Amino acid sequence: YNDIITRNKKLFKPGCTLSRKDFVALFTIQNIQTKGAYAKVHRSNLKLVQVQMEINMLMRENGLYLKSNDYYSSFSVAEKKQAKNTIIRYSAEVDINSYCTTRLENKLKERVTAGTWGTYKKVASGIIANMSHNYKTLRHSATINRVKNY
Repeated sequence: YNDIITRNKKLFKPGCTLSRKDFVALFTIQNIQTKGAYAKVHRSNLKLVQVQMEINMLMRENGLYLKSNDYYSSFSVAEKKQAKNTIIRYSAEVDINSYCTTRLENKLKERVTAGTWGTYKKVASGIIANMSHNYKTLRHSATINRVKNY
């Protein structure tokens, strides 16, 4: 993909958009289904996701990001504001995944130790009310502040 992007630099500048058809042709992605059985179309979309992820590994090295639009009907190189928002989203996902990992591990250990693992226990309303408020860390806040200055 690196060679393809390098040969087609004008297509990979912020704001440039490729249709799904052009994206598939440019990167020679084989056997893409757009109609038919849901499972086949879904598998095709996953191929597009895989290619997009691999391209983004390369794009990141240039401070760029390729995003998909409208369920993979087109792909565009993010403008600076969109790229900054992607950095912030990635940062938030790190905090969310860290929190979820810690919480699941602690509760698994607690329930296994108590001999109650495998059964559902009603969650207290106070815990439910705070479930989505435990993710923003100082690390994430610092990332937000840094990215604002770019």
